[in-house]
Amino acid sequence: MRRPSAVPASVGTDLVHVEGLAQRLAGLPGLGEALFTPAERAGAASRAQSAQALAACFAAKEAFLKAVGRGLSPSGVDAWLQQVEVEAGEGPPRLRLHGEAAACLQRRGQHALLSLAADGGHALATVVLVPAAAPAGRVA
Repeated sequence: MRRPSAVPASVGTDLVHVEGLAQRLAGLPGLGEALFTPAERAGAASRAQSAQALAACFAAKEAFLKAVGRGLSPSGVDAWLQQVEVEAGEGPPRLRLHGEAAACLQRRGQHALLSLAADGGHALATVVLVPAAAPAGRVA
């Protein structure tokens, strides 16, 4: 089997206003189910700062879409949002990719590194896509 040719590293960053997202989720029934996987919703619900956890999760998803050069659809609801899953528990946060999102990264010969931060009512995510041959946690 031929190994995919790696593309250069790429970066995506996104900043989400926590209260703004919380208001949209409260005002639009079903939006939470469209944006977040069941595991993401359950993980956020178990935290004291659940709105902040969801905002960080959404920022990570959008940062990933930017890093692959896809961006978010104008409606804000995109099938890839269910395929990009944020795992933020023990250890550093990471992305678990499914479906076309996983296939896209495999074709590109890359893996994703994720950093999350929150302060001042905002959640920030940065996704760096590096060649799959690079050791995890180290940008080549």
